[in-house]
Amino acid sequence: MTSADFFIIGAPKSGIDTLTSWLHSHSDVEFPKDLTEDNFATDLTSAPATGSEDQQNSHTLGKIVGKLSPWYLYSSEAIPNILAQNPDAKFVVCLRDPAEIAWALHSENLQVGQEHVRDFDTAWSLGLARREGRGAPLQGNPKLLDYPSICEQGNQVARLLGQVPGENIYFAYYEDMQQSPTPLWGELQQFLKLKHEDLANYPVMDIEISKPFIAMHDIAIHLRSVKRRCLPKVKTGLRLGTRKNGLHRKGGKMKPIPQEVRQKVYDRLSEDVATLSVLADRDLMHWIA
Repeated sequence: MTSADFFIIGAPKSGIDTLTSWLHSHSDVEFPKDLTEDNFATDLTSAPATGSEDQQNSHTLGKIVGKLSPWYLYSSEAIPNILAQNPDAKFVVCLRDPAEIAWALHSENLQVGQEHVRDFDTAWSLGLARREGRGAPLQGNPKLLDYPSICEQGNQVARLLGQVPGENIYFAYYEDMQQSPTPLWGELQQFLKLKHEDLANYPVMDIEISKPFIAMHDIAIHLRSVKRRCLPKVKTGLRLGTRKNGLHRKGGKMKPIPQEVRQKVYDRLSEDVATLSVLADRDLMHWIA
């Protein structure tokens, strides 16, 4: 059985890092060293569906252990793999306006070199092709660039509810992290059966993606691709086009989403948002108003 007692999952860019930072501050919670090892999403990664050595040895007396991934809700195999090892696992599900998810994820993928289409409309329209393994870079899983499918939170939650008892699921909304963090924090502690501790002044984590040197950015991505194809096992020591270099990435609020982008996303996902509203028993139609 995996030593993780709960999993923070959900759509990418939906506040997983924020909740993790909050729970890190609680005296009765701990996380393994590798917070984002996606070894349960076997349909999205080649890693085996087993807990890491760090996880298996990480329990401290009186503490609960958490693990997180922005891909476990999207993955069709992650939840069954988790439940096979821990049938009583709890899930904190982070949810967000799908237009904000798509916009932020596309921007981040560009910055880290996973996305080669700078125009959002074009990348969004490639969803079906990428789902079929086309229209994506040679490296990586094209499913991780299928933005419409990634943002279908209603369908993903429906699948989750068919696998996990409702009492083992807590829905955490990004907008609540921003607007009413104290009530959310209280509910989260109650869900995980933690003693009450006040929430320190932790900001909601988001990023602002900027690409002031487009040519340099494209060159870095090209060199990275060439290196992967020609020298896959050679470590150059270079960090080309990755988030670690910090060249195009800075903390702060996400740039405003153009209205035409919102409309494109909502046209595709309005029914899915309606489904999520019913399943989560919360009116989310303001997302597409």
